[in-house]
Amino acid sequence: MMSRNTTTLPRPLSNLAQRILTALIGVPLVIGAVYAGGSLFLLLVGVLTVAAQIEFYKMSGADERHALRLVGLLMGALVVLQIRVPAAWPALVLLAVGLLVYATFFAGRREVWERLAWVYAGVFYPAFFAAQLAVLRLREGGGVDSLTAFWLMAALLVGIWSNDTLAYVAGRLFGRRPLAPAISPKKTWEGAIGGLVGAMAAVVLIKVYQLPLLNWGHTIALGLIVGVGGEVGDLIESRLKREWGVKDSGNLLPGHGGILDRIDGLLFTAPLYVLYLTYVAGVYR
Repeated sequence: MMSRNTTTLPRPLSNLAQRILTALIGVPLVIGAVYAGGSLFLLLVGVLTVAAQIEFYKMSGADERHALRLVGLLMGALVVLQIRVPAAWPALVLLAVGLLVYATFFAGRREVWERLAWVYAGVFYPAFFAAQLAVLRLREGGGVDSLTAFWLMAALLVGIWSNDTLAYVAGRLFGRRPLAPAISPKKTWEGAIGGLVGAMAAVVLIKVYQLPLLNWGHTIALGLIVGVGGEVGDLIESRLKREWGVKDSGNLLPGHGGILDRIDGLLFTAPLYVLYLTYVAGVYR
């Protein structure tokens, strides 16, 4: 009787297991960089910016012109760098003007202008939006020192993560009414409300224990910005992916898709959060 040699191959991790493993590795790294601040955090934001731009250009088709894409990526990096290096600003302006000159005098075809428009769009979203994360963490003044800046950043991050988690749980348990079926069929009003509650609870808890400079009015407002902004940011990216016919922005993060898939809510919320702290709450005065 012949014996058969069988080889048992390891089973691939489920999507949920991949998501958990990625979070267990990524979250401590992000929190560590946020706590360290300075050049380390600026480097993290720069890396995230370039990765998100690459995904954006690939989805939009702008990467078909590699030279244009590379200039766009350099401009995105300069948007982040100019927060600490003022000389990066004139270099950014020169590159932006140079692209317009190139398109006007040396290209002249409609498709070049269309790709150029997407290159500029990528410098704005996601690069400029992502740069506001560095503004939030590195800016000091008034009642904000480095430790307070860390907790302001932590309130934003934990609020976004709580929003995502509670929206998922509430949607699975109670979801009945579609939120935006033409954009993201799985999202429900119940999930959105659960996410909003999670975001506001996170911001309130951090205010109670670590952010006495925020009064309750500003705390509630920031919770609303994080909760609503996170949901809207996710819907914006979902709409872009639907328009471009892609499921995920990339595959860099196992179980999560691409960088844009992971930080879409954060990108949309960060500029609003910084604007509110600066011009309404006035914490830097």
